[in-house]
Amino acid sequence: MGTWTANLFQNILDSRRQKYGDGNAKTLTSMTHMGGILEKRGQLNDALDHYGEAMHYRREVLGDKHPKTLQSIGKMAAMCKQHGQHYEAQILAQEALFGSRKMFGEQAPDTLDAVNNLGAVWKAQGEFKEAEKCFRDAYKRRQETLGPKHPDTLTSLNNLACTVDELGNAKEAGKLYQQCLETRRTVLGPSHPDTMTSMSNLALFLRANGQRLEAEALLAKVLDGRRKIFGVKHPDTIISMNNCAAIASDEVQDFRESNDTLELKKAFEKAHALLREAVAASQKNLGKRHPLALKSMNNLAGLLRDNGNLEESERLYEKVVAGMRSSQGFYHLDTLTAINNHAGVLRLQGDAVRAEGLYKEASEGIVKKLGDAHPISLSTLYNWALTLDALGDFESAIPLYLHHLEHGQYTPEQRIAAARQLSERLRRAGKLDEVGVSRRAPKDRRSCPT
Repeated sequence: MGTWTANLFQNILDSRRQKYGDGNAKTLTSMTHMGGILEKRGQLNDALDHYGEAMHYRREVLGDKHPKTLQSIGKMAAMCKQHGQHYEAQILAQEALFGSRKMFGEQAPDTLDAVNNLGAVWKAQGEFKEAEKCFRDAYKRRQETLGPKHPDTLTSLNNLACTVDELGNAKEAGKLYQQCLETRRTVLGPSHPDTMTSMSNLALFLRANGQRLEAEALLAKVLDGRRKIFGVKHPDTIISMNNCAAIASDEVQDFRESNDTLELKKAFEKAHALLREAVAASQKNLGKRHPLALKSMNNLAGLLRDNGNLEESERLYEKVVAGMRSSQGFYHLDTLTAINNHAGVLRLQGDAVRAEGLYKEASEGIVKKLGDAHPISLSTLYNWALTLDALGDFESAIPLYLHHLEHGQYTPEQRIAAARQLSERLRRAGKLDEVGVSRRAPKDRRSCPT
């Protein structure tokens, strides 16, 4: 949406406010339209204000169960989700779904919008199983009522692909990503924002599965397209900056391992410039506590850490953790991951005491969130064990080492070697008889955590 269009709709809204008042149906329609325009332009704070005002007046004038009120509640839920206000988003999304089911029935478009919105809220909270249920339901019903090529059906397909991917089902996720991209290209065209979203999601999937060159080409194309369509301050453009920086960061690691200092410098400068731009744009346009601003800062801190800039990295991680605790809550997975990252930098700086406290906090939260056998849980618990060990508290580290030995992703040979090493340490500490470590090779695992 261009500036001229936005100004036109703003003038219409102002005129209707003056002529009819804030609670008039025509004013509220304009208010909602203006919120949608601001959302598409990436002005999320202003969009939140407009959606919130429309919801307030519709509740007051029409009542909580009126179709227009339910639509406003749904839009407000989606906007709260984008701002990281997950509790408010969940309450509103559930209210919209309950009201829509009662008012319209299970198959109505408004109800399916509400199902999809609730799934998006669950996904943003890291509750991927709950999100999957919603997205599968919305996708199935939208196929039946709207057809497989309808944009809303494809939105549910895209959301389902992302959630299945998060749950570790790479085979199904890859098929769904490809299906969604091909259909959107055909139906919407290659330059449509939704098509670029699918292209970006497929690229990230390819990167995670070792196809970096294909991923890099797709992500560069998406960033270029989003810069042209949305400009540099739009959230989708900022997301693309982070994604392209992630590819450059991968290259930094490769060039570091191959001792190619010239190419390493180029890759670092590329990633660094993209992340600095992402942090500046997100903080200016969305606010310093917005989830995207905090994620951009988190990614910049990680790049600096890997490049040896530990002091600046630690300062950034401290800000990220404080911001995420405040805006998203302690038990959000992004917050817990940031705490783990902050602990890692402190450990590299030699501050094992502070690192141990943060690893303990992160471990307890992540295990409660994901269970003690999830790869993220295992990695955090292992880091905690290493830190306890470094502080001379091997006895407290023992159960964490044993847990990782049992559940971590090892090949049979790696597991046997790790068991032997731990057994020898236990023997020297006089703990071997108390614990007992099996050296037998269990079933094959894909890889050993780094």
